[in-house]
Amino acid sequence: MRARERGMTLLEVLVALMISALGLLGMLALIGVVLRGSDFSRRVTESSLIAQTQLEQLVSVPRTQLAAQCTAKNGALWTGNGGVTTSVTYTISCNIASCNGLNCITIGVSWPDAAGRTHTITQQRARAQ
Repeated sequence: MRARERGMTLLEVLVALMISALGLLGMLALIGVVLRGSDFSRRVTESSLIAQTQLEQLVSVPRTQLAAQCTAKNGALWTGNGGVTTSVTYTISCNIASCNGLNCITIGVSWPDAAGRTHTITQQRARAQ
């Protein structure tokens, strides 16, 4: 045998492959985290748009119909009508309270995530009584 052979031994190649495989598995796990975060961000954006749409509708109805319209929205399910296309069903809640001589309208939009946890976005707007 020569004293200075060139090349890598089989053991060195196997160690290098193991290190590469561990790095790739870590990157695959990171992709899953990124996808879940992206999905949550999308749901927050969709629910914010839905809440804003519902608030705009309530602000535009006559004062005499405000309470009835708000009550009708409680428990309503949003499945993608009204300009926001979505693959998730959102639940809408509505509340009207008096604050400083104004009607404060609060809209909540809830949705379940893949793990079964419920998330809610709320938006509020004041309107003359």
